[in-house]
Formats: sequence, structure tokens, C-alpha cells
Amino acid sequence: MIRLLTLLLLAIVSFGCRGSSDGRIPLAGTVTYNGKPITFGTIMFDPDISRGNTDSVQGSADIVDGKYKTLNNFGPQKGAYIARVNEFDGNITPEFPQGNSMCLDVRIPVVLDPDTPLNIDLPAAK
Repeated sequence: MIRLLTLLLLAIVSFGCRGSSDGRIPLAGTVTYNGKPITFGTIMFDPDISRGNTDSVQGSADIVDGKYKTLNNFGPQKGAYIARVNEFDGNITPEFPQGNSMCLDVRIPVVLDPDTPLNIDLPAAK
């Protein structure tokens, strides 16, 4: 819940400070785990400082039935990012609006381009 509130606060601050002309790009794609769509989750795009992306904004989207699409003003900018995928069980309660965490928290280096869908297939743990 705290993570969700933090994300919401960051999104509001980013929107208020930068508006819609800050170079954010729309992204859409799919996320699967071991070949099966993630039913509920989030995908967050954190600038990858280790690859020189030091002046970009974070982006995020909800994953529903294996698909995600960033909303206006919530997409990231072009460049090197770390995609973070979190999966939830979908059992919604007031305390957990996306459900309980399924302990899937994966981080993947990606380069974002608005002309190329970002489809991620997470392999099963070994």
C-alpha cells in the first residue's frame, strides 16, 4: 500500500512539475510468466542510472490479463530503464487494492522506444 501511495505521489508531482510536454512516451505490451499472462500486477520503469539515464522520469502501468498500457502522463521517456514487474493475486481488499503480492518482483534492463511494443516473458524460477 505504501509503495502504491508513493507511486501515486510521484506521478502527481511529476505531472504538476513537468506537464505533458516532458517527452513522455506511450508504451504498451504484454507480460507473461513462464509463458502465461500475469493476471494482475504492475510494471514500473525506473531510469537506469548505470547506463547513463540520469535525467528521465519514472513511468508505470497496471498489468491486467497479461497486458499493460501507460496512461497519458504516466509513461516514461525514451532511453535505458529498469523494468520492474510485480504480480498480485487479484483478491482485492481495502488494504490491498490490487490484491496480495505473489512475491514476484523482477527487474529487467530495457531500452524504451515508442515505436516498438515491449513484451516481456519472465522465465520460471530455477
